[in-house]
Amino acid sequence: NPAESRAEMKVLQPGDKFDKSFTPFGMEGTSSLSAEIFTLPSVSLTRRLSFLTSYPHGCSEQITSAAFPQIYLPELLGNSLPDPEYVKSNIRAAINTLASRQLASGAVTLWPGGTYADDWVTSYAGHFLIEAQKAGYAIPSGMMSRWESYQRAEASSWKYKPQYRYECNDQAYRLFTLALNGTPEKGPMNRMKEIKELPQLAKWLIAAAYATTGRTEVSQSLIDVRNLKTDNQFYYYYYGSELRDQEIILYTLTTLGNTNEALAVLKDVAAKLSSNDWYSTQTTAWGLFAYMNFSHK
Repeated sequence: NPAESRAEMKVLQPGDKFDKSFTPFGMEGTSSLSAEIFTLPSVSLTRRLSFLTSYPHGCSEQITSAAFPQIYLPELLGNSLPDPEYVKSNIRAAINTLASRQLASGAVTLWPGGTYADDWVTSYAGHFLIEAQKAGYAIPSGMMSRWESYQRAEASSWKYKPQYRYECNDQAYRLFTLALNGTPEKGPMNRMKEIKELPQLAKWLIAAAYATTGRTEVSQSLIDVRNLKTDNQFYYYYYGSELRDQEIILYTLTTLGNTNEALAVLKDVAAKLSSNDWYSTQTTAWGLFAYMNFSHK
């Protein structure tokens, strides 16, 4: 049978005391208990990270998802991080695996030995590599320059096709990662923001791109904080879900410095991650690193 977990969240006011007794459930000798104390709402960090790191990984999306949130663990947990070297080795292993799956074009393939680029995963892996590099991790020689060349070429040649409107999300994420890398493609960014039928997720991602380049006034004109929903007909194409897209919105609001709006989204995201509901590796990872990104801004 699959492992069963149960969670409880308690908000403590200043001066409050919390006492708890419990009876282990399941087969004798198989139970474990963890307690988390945060100034922000809980996301069941230990349980969700355990899901990511113990998942039977195969594809590049899953490998990236398992490692990405671990970049921020030292900053989030400080001296409470039980095994910093284990975390570092996980991140290094993910970097090396992704390097082995990079095609000559600079794109990343979904499976080992694959010959076709997965554009969302290429942006996602690049996003992870940029943050890992900022945290001090070494990236194999030439990996980032090849990745950047591919992203630039795809960004420049991309054209909007109304019948393939969902591809706007791919382009917007690509442009955001280039901006985060310090190599923004301003022409394609400007063309994209003029598309009238731009999907909601693409609006949030291109807003994040502009915010990253310091043009927050353009970002604010693209988003509507009264509408925190995305186009559910596009979830299938990019590992999406309602919660994953909400987490991208949280990430963007944090990047923009819209703290009050971000906090409202954070509470909703945290409540869902603290539940016993199952979420995909993409949704779990985005939730954790968007949460951690908010916590250290």
